[in-house]
Amino acid sequence: MPQRRPNAAARLVPHLPGWMFLASGLTLIGMTVLIPPWLDCRALGWQHDVMQLQTQRLVQQKRGYQHFHHALETQDPALVERLACHQLHLKPMGSHALMATASDRSETIEDWLHTPLPQVGVEYPPLGLLKTRLVRLATGPMRLGLVGVGMLCLTGALVSAGGRDQEQG
Repeated sequence: MPQRRPNAAARLVPHLPGWMFLASGLTLIGMTVLIPPWLDCRALGWQHDVMQLQTQRLVQQKRGYQHFHHALETQDPALVERLACHQLHLKPMGSHALMATASDRSETIEDWLHTPLPQVGVEYPPLGLLKTRLVRLATGPMRLGLVGVGMLCLTGALVSAGGRDQEQG
């Protein structure tokens, strides 16, 4: 009786448990090693975006101060009139005083030029927390247990490969 060659599936089945143990072990260890730094990078990216928005607002405020300084140096008539009205409580001859409220009189030049920084939760969405089981396992108290199970899976992969080598040899 001629000897039949085993098909590809029959040749791969003996190696399947070792590869499954190897893949699961590497996945568990990779998960526990990579998820915490990924969460840190995510938080840093969010902080970077917030800081960019704050920087844009501060640049706008700086431009406002530069325009104000230039207008003072060139003695812009509109600015001089506004400052005289506000600081010295003087109004030009022949003009009628507008209804000035108490808040208008208490404002400072800085209040005119101030650009508020963005508020998290109002102008910029807060960083959302990831509350998944995977994140809890990879960052919580079971993290060392997952690394241990991953090492056991890798050991199982090596043992299953070593057993097949002895059977064939």
